[in-house]
Amino acid sequence: MVSNVSGVLKTYEIYKTDERPQPQKANKPDEHKDTVAISGRAKDYQSVRSALQNIPDVRDELVSAVKIKYESKASPVSDSEIADKLIGKL
Repeated sequence: MVSNVSGVLKTYEIYKTDERPQPQKANKPDEHKDTVAISGRAKDYQSVRSALQNIPDVRDELVSAVKIKYESKASPVSDSEIADKLIGKL
């Protein structure tokens, strides 16, 4: 049996009229800002990555030098020797 009927009625009236106290919002919006920190290692990675993007995939000056030697027959290396070396690297 309920011994405190008036307390129960007061509680019922609060919930019935939806006059519940609202939680107070914090007045300090700067207190909970999101932040991002980039580590030194990540910065190093970014700088190396940008440097690698500036390097060409093929070094044309070296390729052209080898091509000139090959076409002028200045090198005593035969086609089969070149092929054997290339296959040996795989």
